[in-house]
Amino acid sequence: MLHEYLVMCWRVWGIRNSFYQTGTAPDFSSVPNWRTEYIDRLKSANQLQYTGFGHCLLAAKWKKPPHGFFKLNVDARRGSCSNKMGFGAVLRDANGKIVEQAGQADTLLMEANVVLLGIKWLLEMQVRDIEIESDSLVVIRYLTGNDHLVSSLGHLIDDIKSLTASFRVIFFKHVLSTGNQLAYRLAKLATTGSGSCSTWLQHPPPCISHWLSIDNND
Repeated sequence: MLHEYLVMCWRVWGIRNSFYQTGTAPDFSSVPNWRTEYIDRLKSANQLQYTGFGHCLLAAKWKKPPHGFFKLNVDARRGSCSNKMGFGAVLRDANGKIVEQAGQADTLLMEANVVLLGIKWLLEMQVRDIEIESDSLVVIRYLTGNDHLVSSLGHLIDDIKSLTASFRVIFFKHVLSTGNQLAYRLAKLATTGSGSCSTWLQHPPPCISHWLSIDNND
């Protein structure tokens, strides 16, 4: 089947990228099994009731990812008083449990930077099946479209797309702000900090515990 051949080519390309990025010795013997597993996962994911266009999917409320998947929510905000730019990112598993979260303030950060940082973060954690949600429709459209931008944003989008081959399954979804409250709160928290990056494992800051509870109970 053509789609099976294309998936195998994609995997070979991903292994090639990993070799150049990390120096990991390539192992092509696992490609056939990876292809079968990937197609099975993709079929399962396609059975989910998403709305939107292509892979630019829209969600009004936060929902747990499918079994075996993780979900990364990101947001970037400028502080109304400090004028600092802050980002928030939170990674959760299929049970809604926080795996890791982070917040950073930097005037040069934009939403696309957050997605790129999040992707690199996921690769470091060896997460391979992921949904990524952002309330920036423009960024999500560029990530799921074929437009090429000759700009700083375009370079960021290209960098993000080049890294997606390292994942088995990856979806980009546009989420309304009501479904992205946890990342928003982390971004807001970052604008009040000193500008350094903070990462929390297992135990979230008290100021976001309420929103975590709301997400997991919906």
